[in-house]
Amino acid sequence: MKRANVVDEAKNGNARVLAVLNSMPQCIPFAHRVDIFRHMVKADKATIGETPMLITIRRQSVFEDGIRQLGRITPSQLKQTIKVRFLNEFGLAEAGIDQNGVFKEFLEDMCKRAFASDFGMFRTTDDGNCVPSVSSRIHEDHLHLLEFVGRIFGKALYEGIVIDIPFATFVYAKMLGRMNFFEDLSSLDVQLTKNLIFLKHYEGDASDLGLTFTIDEDSFGAVVSKDIKPGGSGITVTNENKYEYIHLMSDYKLNQECKAQYKAFVGGFRTIMQSKFIRFFSPNELQVLMSGENVEINVADLRQHTRYEGGYFDQHPTIRLFWQVIEEMQGKERNVFLKFVTSCSNPPVGGFRHLDPPFTIRFFGMGKDATRLPTSSTCFNVLKLPSYQKKSSLKPKLMYAVMSGAGFELS
Repeated sequence: MKRANVVDEAKNGNARVLAVLNSMPQCIPFAHRVDIFRHMVKADKATIGETPMLITIRRQSVFEDGIRQLGRITPSQLKQTIKVRFLNEFGLAEAGIDQNGVFKEFLEDMCKRAFASDFGMFRTTDDGNCVPSVSSRIHEDHLHLLEFVGRIFGKALYEGIVIDIPFATFVYAKMLGRMNFFEDLSSLDVQLTKNLIFLKHYEGDASDLGLTFTIDEDSFGAVVSKDIKPGGSGITVTNENKYEYIHLMSDYKLNQECKAQYKAFVGGFRTIMQSKFIRFFSPNELQVLMSGENVEINVADLRQHTRYEGGYFDQHPTIRLFWQVIEEMQGKERNVFLKFVTSCSNPPVGGFRHLDPPFTIRFFGMGKDATRLPTSSTCFNVLKLPSYQKKSSLKPKLMYAVMSGAGFELS
C-alpha cells in the first residue's frame, strides 16, 4: 500500500491501518502523522457540537477567574469554543475582536501565572525545561490547580495553539502514557545522572563511597533525608546492590517524588487530549507539536501566509522594506521577532499556514510616521507597523522593539 493511501486510510478510520500506525509509527513520516492528528481532532470537534461559552476575566486575576469558571466544567464543554471578555482594572469591558486571539491571550496569561517562580507550581531544570514542583503543596488545592493547567495545555493542543513553554522530555513521555526509567533521568537532573553513571562503572568497592538507600531533599529550607526503600538508611550501597540503588533512585526522582503532581497534571491533559490522538508520537515529537518546530524560520513561507490591513499590501513600499529587513536578520533574531509578534519563537508544525490567527501586518500611525516604534498584539499575531519611508528608519526601530520585547497591545 502506498504511503499516501496509508494516510488516507488512517484518516478514514481504517482499524488495521491505525493498528499499524500505533505499533510502528515510524513507518509514517512525522508530517503525515501530524496531518492525521489534525484530521482526528477536527472529526472529534464535529461530534461534540458547538455551544460557545462566554467567560469574563479580570485582568488582575486571570488565573483565579479562569479556574473558577473553567475548572469544574466537563472535558466536552472545554473542547467547545470559549469566548473571553476581559475587564480592565476599573471593571470595564475591554474592546476585543471576536476571534481566537482573545482566547489565545487568555491561555498565555494563565500560563505566565501558573509557571511563575513565586507561584511554586512548576520549576525549571538545569536545561531550562519545566516540571511540576514538589513545592506545589504550599497551595491547599495544588492538585486541582495542576489538573486545571494540564487541561489548559490539552485545550491549547486541541485548538492548535502553540505555547512556548517546553517541558522536560520525560514529562511528554508521561503525557503519552509511557513509563520513565533511568534513560529518562538526564532530562530531569543532569548531575544526578552523571553521578549514577559514575557509580555504575565504578571499579572499586562501592561501599567506600558511603552511600545508603536514601535521598536528601530540600523541604522549604530544611534538609530532609528519605528512604528510597524500606529501611534504606541502614542499607549501604555495595557492588552487589548498586544496580538496585540506581534503579530506585531513578524511579524515585522520575515517578515517586512528585507522583501526585504528575498524576494530576497528566490526568488533566489527557481529559482533553486522549491517547487515541497522540499515541503515535514520540515524546520529542509531542514537544514539537505543542511548542512548535525548532527549525530555521522560512521567511518565504511566512510572507506567503501573511495578511495585510489598513492599506498595506505585499508590494507596498514599506512592506517591501520590511521583508528586506526580515531577510537580513540572523536565525536567532528571526526567532525573537516571531516571539515578539506571536508569543512563540518557533513556527507551528507544517509551516505558517497553520498559524491561527494568521500573521498580520497592520498600518499604524498617521501618515508618514517615522518616529514611532512598531508594536505587536501577540493575541492576534499582529504587527502594527508605521509607514516608514526608509530602510534606515525601519530597521533600527523594528530591531529595537523586537529585542527589547516592547510594545504589547490589545486590539
